[in-house]
Amino acid sequence: MGKIMLPKGFNPQVTRRWYLVANRTEALIYEGPLNGSFHYVKRLKNKKGKLREGEFSSDRIGRVFASSRSGIRHGLEPRTLRHEIVAADFAKKIAMVIDKAVLREECSDLVVLAEPRFLGLINKELSSRVKAVLRSELPKEWKRGSDEELVEYLRTRLA
Repeated sequence: MGKIMLPKGFNPQVTRRWYLVANRTEALIYEGPLNGSFHYVKRLKNKKGKLREGEFSSDRIGRVFASSRSGIRHGLEPRTLRHEIVAADFAKKIAMVIDKAVLREECSDLVVLAEPRFLGLINKELSSRVKAVLRSELPKEWKRGSDEELVEYLRTRLA
């Protein structure tokens, strides 16, 4: 049997659990055990996340003639809504930050708390490296609350 090479500084006993609390407008990252040194690490903001669909573009909707040659013109609706594209881009940004943290061994466990639709967007963007450390997903939008309330909620859900 050959030797197994471990990364420099690797300690299998040290677990660095990150908690990602995200929605379309911001993502908060916390670290630590729920019974002790649970603390805030980083915030990512999506300034375009609060915009309504009409605020993305000032142009009017494009127009086309009806296929029945009646001379009637119809407005074209975009295939994908702009706020969905913005949310997907933000999910990609979050996934990149988490992937870099896992690569640098800043995170060895991950718990994600996000609204159900946004959780799906995040899942689509996560690399296989991040999916390997993903421990739990909680499909719920977290309303503003204190860190203590968040810890209590995570304790009840993860127990």
